[in-house]
Amino acid sequence: MKTSFEERTVDLKDVTGTGYSRSNPLYLLIIGITAFVLFLITLFIAIVAADAAQGFTALANICFVAAVVFLIAYDVALPMYILNRQNVFEISLAGGCIAVGINLYNKSEIDEFQKQLRRAKDAVGPANIPASQSPEVRQPRSSGNDQRFGAADELKKYAELLHQKLITQEEYETAKRKILSGEES
Repeated sequence: MKTSFEERTVDLKDVTGTGYSRSNPLYLLIIGITAFVLFLITLFIAIVAADAAQGFTALANICFVAAVVFLIAYDVALPMYILNRQNVFEISLAGGCIAVGINLYNKSEIDEFQKQLRRAKDAVGPANIPASQSPEVRQPRSSGNDQRFGAADELKKYAELLHQKLITQEEYETAKRKILSGEES
């Protein structure tokens, strides 16, 4: 047996997104359902063959054995399907992703983590990076028309965060008032 432990650090600027992922081993479910259907069919054939012969015949015995085998296959495949399902929370990065099993966490804890991650990312976003460190050259907005488009983009961003339930309605309204009044966040 082998155990391993890894610890890594990721810069917030490298986080590109977050989300849920679920993997279902459907092949196990299909095997389980097929085994159960075959169990029912072979059991029916065994009962009909035994009834027709007024006792157990070789065909009835074979069908009973097959029915038991299919029942065991069903009893193994279905729990394996249930145990092998995986729910993970993924943090996407420029070079890959970090996946964390979420079976031990409830949805509200994960949503709160997502919300805090978004806030932290917004706090260290490109607007707060000094121009000397910024990889992109930022040009000031000169016309009022550009500022309206910037405000519309900001409102759209906050509306999306509200829709994803990463911020509350109150936080959205506060951000909206700031954006529309022209205040800096």
